Amino acid sequence: MRIIDTKYIPIPYAFKLLSQSGILKQLEEFKASDMYYAEIIQKTYSYLREFSKCLADDAVKAVERLRNEVGLNEYASVLIVNIRPRFLAELKAVLAAAKVGMTLSDEDLEKILKILDETCKEEKEAKQ
Repeated sequence: MRIIDTKYIPIPYAFKLLSQSGILKQLEEFKASDMYYAEIIQKTYSYLREFSKCLADDAVKAVERLRNEVGLNEYASVLIVNIRPRFLAELKAVLAAAKVGMTLSDEDLEKILKILDETCKEEKEAKQ
């Protein structure tokens, strides 16, 4: 296995990629040969399933909208979608942690919450 590329992706999209990769079907095979590797895969899958806060395609759309409409960088956009803040205070805390490096107006902050509300409606459906 080799790394082809690296980039920030939202948790629901990572869950979708892992689910569709076929690696979960090989889990029993991995358990027989490399228990440590199998455990990492299982824990990663469980984590992604538990912390997905919207559907994969919606999460990707939300990241794109945050980048295009608000001007956030990829890291901040993905972080916001992963945490899915509901209130201004939560959003401000996330942005402070992300060290965005830009000043956002209250209008921008409201726009971010609106984008999340519009695109990430189906919160727990990703777990099914």
